[in-house]
Amino acid sequence: MKRRSFTTRRRAFMLSAAAGLLAPQIARAQKRRRIGAMTATPPDRLAAHPVWIAVLAGLRTYGWNEGNNLEIIIRASGGDQRKWPVFADELLSAGVELVIAFDTPSAQALFQRTKTVPILFTGLGDPVATGLVSSLARPGGNVTGWFADLSPLAGKIIEFSRDLVPGLRRVAVVFNPENQASARGYHMFEPLAAAFGFELIPAPVATSEQLEPALAVLARERPQVLMVQPAVPIMLHTARIAEFAIRLGIPALAHAESQVREGCLLSYGPDWEGMAGRTAYYVDRILRGAAPGDLPIELAPFRFTINLATARALGVTIPASMLARAHEVIE
Repeated sequence: MKRRSFTTRRRAFMLSAAAGLLAPQIARAQKRRRIGAMTATPPDRLAAHPVWIAVLAGLRTYGWNEGNNLEIIIRASGGDQRKWPVFADELLSAGVELVIAFDTPSAQALFQRTKTVPILFTGLGDPVATGLVSSLARPGGNVTGWFADLSPLAGKIIEFSRDLVPGLRRVAVVFNPENQASARGYHMFEPLAAAFGFELIPAPVATSEQLEPALAVLARERPQVLMVQPAVPIMLHTARIAEFAIRLGIPALAHAESQVREGCLLSYGPDWEGMAGRTAYYVDRILRGAAPGDLPIELAPFRFTINLATARALGVTIPASMLARAHEVIE
């Protein structure tokens, strides 16, 4: 049998040694990372939700594929905020490396339970005001993400309302008084009501069971415009609220583009779907070792969307100036 030369044997040894050294690195590269997500969207609706679809697509662009090198443990409240503390405990006990929180109450529930596991929030109101971070540029601690500056939203909604309803006198706001950001959003209308001389009608909805009684009150009050906030559980019932508003001939205005797709007349608010890619960016940076407190918090751009089908159903003529300013017009 022919003997291998010393050079050949040395090359084989070096290749074997190199393979042994690389094996742990390859294993680490293939290791499935585990993250959590807390959302109000019911599990049977999450897979088709445009924001969640955009988040998963964004993760894939960074090389993270659910079921391959990424495991996502999802906890969905279905609109019941009482579940957040339990879900937070479950995810932290499961050993997740970070948690994506899709609203203020879920982020707060997590923050009350951990100061080490990274919390990534998406689309909240002012995170400094809610006590989640110390500053936007240097959040510090274990929390970061992107947020929406809600301060101009009430003024824009009233501007659109006055264009649609000259001599505006009665505006109703559907909001969740138990959601800190939503309650603050409602109170932003109060100085506008005083300044422009219209009556502000509160329609509080903290649970799904409170929706129909709130609509019954609105049917009696007959506001000229209905502002529908994007807080949970209101978001879960947008189609019902839009149908109610159309039946009574009331323009329903919102802050989320998805609400317009479900029948509201128009929306002006953060670009939720567009910012989903930034959510993926934060996930990627944190999984690759970045400290969340070192990642600056980003401000979401706004989008203006109009539903012309709803306008026709209401018999409302959208001014040409508004149509020209819209980012998207749904036919």
